[in-house]
Amino acid sequence: MFFAIASLALSVVLFTFIVNWDYVGGARGAYVLQPREVPFGLPRYIHLLYIVMVLMAAVSLIVARTIEKSTIGPASRRSATTSSPPSAQAYPRSGSRSSPPW
Repeated sequence: MFFAIASLALSVVLFTFIVNWDYVGGARGAYVLQPREVPFGLPRYIHLLYIVMVLMAAVSLIVARTIEKSTIGPASRRSATTSSPPSAQAYPRSGSRSSPPW
């Protein structure tokens, strides 16, 4: 829970920093020109941007799956279910036969 709140706060701080940073153009943003020749023999520049976005999405999924399957993933789930009484009641451990809290 605290990690999610800290992530949201960090995104707001980084957004404000980037918007007001003079090196990238401040509030006007960075002015990026399209190249005259599209690399890799693609017909249009938008196709290159699409491929880059798909690759970034694939990499993020691979990283998320790797973290989930590593020793960090189960440990973070375990600590989330046992750190506070309400969440521990909502997700009983396997093998326990307790009645639901309602």
